[in-house]
Amino acid sequence: MCGADGRWLRRQASRSPGAAIVPSVLADSPVAGLACLTLAMAGLELTVPVAWALCLELAGDFSGSVTGVMNTFGNLGGSISLVVIGYLSTRFGWNVPFIVCSMFCGVAAVLARRVDPNRSAVGEFQAASLKS
Repeated sequence: MCGADGRWLRRQASRSPGAAIVPSVLADSPVAGLACLTLAMAGLELTVPVAWALCLELAGDFSGSVTGVMNTFGNLGGSISLVVIGYLSTRFGWNVPFIVCSMFCGVAAVLARRVDPNRSAVGEFQAASLKS
């Protein structure tokens, strides 16, 4: 999807992951739960290209390093989440891990709104290192 319609769709779907996870857990019908989980997964997956493009925009010549760090921490988070989800589901039941995941999606959405793609992180870092 390209152009204005594609951007609109990505914005709308990227707002839904956290909001769609909680109803999927609390739904009485398996069909409604699956529909909400499908919407949440679509929203999460539509944010992936934006995250990679953001690394390229902010890092400029150092985009390979930045995307490598992002990938490393993403994999580390995925590994840790296995243990955390197992613990939470054993201790509190399966609803709690999904609600915690929804909260993390909300925090990520708030933090992503604070990123200014017109400002280069590398330029500020280089300017600070030249001053010292």
